[in-house]
Amino acid sequence: MADRSASPATKRNPDLADLIVAVACALSVATTLLFLAVMPTNRHLAGARDFVIYWATGQQLAHHANPYDPDQMRQLEHGAGFAGKADLVNYMRNPPWGLPLALPLGFAGAIL
Repeated sequence: MADRSASPATKRNPDLADLIVAVACALSVATTLLFLAVMPTNRHLAGARDFVIYWATGQQLAHHANPYDPDQMRQLEHGAGFAGKADLVNYMRNPPWGLPLALPLGFAGAIL
């Protein structure tokens, strides 16, 4: 039976593939951190507008109000700083079974 302790330990030198993987990982982490640092400062992004709509829906659900009422939704959204078009109805156009996903946002404040 061969004894493993008898074989000399080989030391592997990093090659070009290892370097490429390390650089790709570092660039991915740097890009992600930059994206996460810039996102909260830009209020005109679609994600920020969508969040306000989901937040307002959660607020309506938490207060046992109608999340499909355009006037109440517009009032909540404008109060949170969302200045959408006046003639555009901004509410979640999901079926009722999708509304529980927005309910936890009703217990949070508008962070915009």
